[in-house]
Amino acid sequence: MRRPASRSIHLALALLTACGDDAPPPVTLAGGGGFEALLLQVPTDGGVVSVHRPGSDSVLWRSREPAPPTQALLGFDEYLGTLVAQDSGGRPFGMSLRVGAVERFGTAPLGPLIATEGAAVFTTIADTTLQRLTPIERWTWRPPQTPDALVPLLDGGALVIATTEGVGSVVRRIRPPNPTPVDSLDLPATTMWRRTTAADLVWGVADDDIIAVRVRDLTEVFREGVSGRIRAIETTPSGDRLYVATAARALQVVDRFAQEEATAIDLPAEVTSLRMDPEGAYLLAGAEGLEQVYVIAVGTGRVIATINAPWGADLPVVTPAATIVVRDGRDVVEREIVSGREKVRHRDGAADLWRLVRWDGFRPRRANLDDRLSVDAVTDSAAADSAFAEMVRARYGVVADTALVGDTSALAGANDASGATAGLGPSAPGAPLSGLAEAWMVGFATLSEEAAARRLAAGIRGARLVPATRDGAPAWRVIAGPYASREAAERAGIASDRPFWVFEAGP
Repeated sequence: MRRPASRSIHLALALLTACGDDAPPPVTLAGGGGFEALLLQVPTDGGVVSVHRPGSDSVLWRSREPAPPTQALLGFDEYLGTLVAQDSGGRPFGMSLRVGAVERFGTAPLGPLIATEGAAVFTTIADTTLQRLTPIERWTWRPPQTPDALVPLLDGGALVIATTEGVGSVVRRIRPPNPTPVDSLDLPATTMWRRTTAADLVWGVADDDIIAVRVRDLTEVFREGVSGRIRAIETTPSGDRLYVATAARALQVVDRFAQEEATAIDLPAEVTSLRMDPEGAYLLAGAEGLEQVYVIAVGTGRVIATINAPWGADLPVVTPAATIVVRDGRDVVEREIVSGREKVRHRDGAADLWRLVRWDGFRPRRANLDDRLSVDAVTDSAAADSAFAEMVRARYGVVADTALVGDTSALAGANDASGATAGLGPSAPGAPLSGLAEAWMVGFATLSEEAAARRLAAGIRGARLVPATRDGAPAWRVIAGPYASREAAERAGIASDRPFWVFEAGP
């Protein structure tokens, strides 16, 4: 549950480079507390959510609360550790992998347009109003025209595209809570929008043309004609290449930097759907009703495997272990890509929804995470804290005047109550937390210097000190709380604009 200031919230994906070999070696994501690949299994009829490590038939984790009946998995927030989904009634909810609890993002169903970035959900509601929902706030904006496409961005904003027949498309860049668009661009009528992983470029289709737009200033980078009616497009994670599926039995490859069609990849059949491996090693191609998936090695541009499996909104997916996860009758199977050998079979999993995510929450904690910090380390973190606060405000919104003061009436001892208000006084060690069915705390740091800990606590409204020991030496913990629920503690931690972690207090 820890969120160190030094850990980036963005995923550090290891991109594979194929050097003449159709089968790149399996990828090992950063160890020692780094992100790892996880397979999430959510029952469509509602029930306990399960997490699996690719290549293992054991269950790594199960949710404490059951998920409601679910129709779609929308996204995953690696910072909050929250899976965002849509229930059978169309309403959004989150499943926290930290404590296994369900959190509702509202009671109204989502509109016809839905796009997500982390825990931020963009959707259209009545009278064509655009809405952004996060665990913190709800933001609305009424665009001048009815939007027909949304592209979420990493900074908490989005590209809102409105197309008028016979006129063209208008791309507007918004960044909540700004009430007016940051920029706009006029294009011919454009569809099939795709974004690079870094969100520096978006691709769109206008008739038989491929259009590339730079996000930061909404500038059209280039336009390239493609022969044949375009059915699907997909980009590499870096955005250096765009794959275009047409009515022909071939994929056309457009080079971003050469700004031209570079080559073509022959396919055994026509395809209508493309899906890129997050590591950039493999491209999957398939079609509804085809019951075959073609695996293309990005490095060599060749079809290296044909897998007999249906194409769905969630599966197939490629794991970093060079395996592919597919439905097989009533089961879900993980197979080696090149050999086709079955590695894992999840019985009766075909009716469930699956998602491959990257997260660090199940990694063993590194021993040095709570190493004693120097006074200089706290002082030098000001710039990082400022950037962290900006990220939190952009991605989740602002909690107006929210202090980190928990239910202090549940604390025993005057020192706790006064400390929670002043942010300086240490609480009594081991003080009981009476009066709360649940008690959740927010932690910020463990420091060996009391003066440094006091300065840190003084800069966090509602924080206080708790004396502790680390490896037999005195230490000071900067905490806040308790709170009656995990959600309340998470909300207070986000409102602090500082790195934090949430933990359940003892009785």
